[in-house]
Amino acid sequence: MNIIANTFIKHFSKPKFFPLHPSFSCSISSLNFQDSTQNQPFPKKALKLINSCYALNHFYQIHAHFFISGLFKNLTFSSRVLKRSSELCEIDYTVLVFRYMTYYDAFSVNTMIKAYSCSSMPQKALVFYFEMLKNEFFPNSFSFPPLISACVKMGSVEMGQICHG
Repeated sequence: MNIIANTFIKHFSKPKFFPLHPSFSCSISSLNFQDSTQNQPFPKKALKLINSCYALNHFYQIHAHFFISGLFKNLTFSSRVLKRSSELCEIDYTVLVFRYMTYYDAFSVNTMIKAYSCSSMPQKALVFYFEMLKNEFFPNSFSFPPLISACVKMGSVEMGQICHG
């Protein structure tokens, strides 16, 4: 992992302020945490911010601010951070994001299954899926395509049949 990720992981349990990088084009400080009477309320701006992030260092900064501000406790925000993490980061960081989420839903579980299936360890998608079943997660139609993809990568038709039921 790179230095930024290691720093964030080291300080994750003790949140501190991470100043925004000077080249960051969309400053979090421009988002108003108090005033929801603006044209676009804060939650929409925050989601737009996370969705428009394409650089890892910017993503880490946004994630840190969401965590410090308490937005990460909100399922909508934490799920979006998880999804973006799965698209931008290594699987280890995505797993870390998932573990620090307060709540889980089908979207976040499916995001993890997809992240594992796209990684170099597709067998972990199956392990994760079966662990979630033990924890009373009920799969939906979005759960199976990444599972089947993981089975294809592993070359295991039998596991695909077991997953699909």
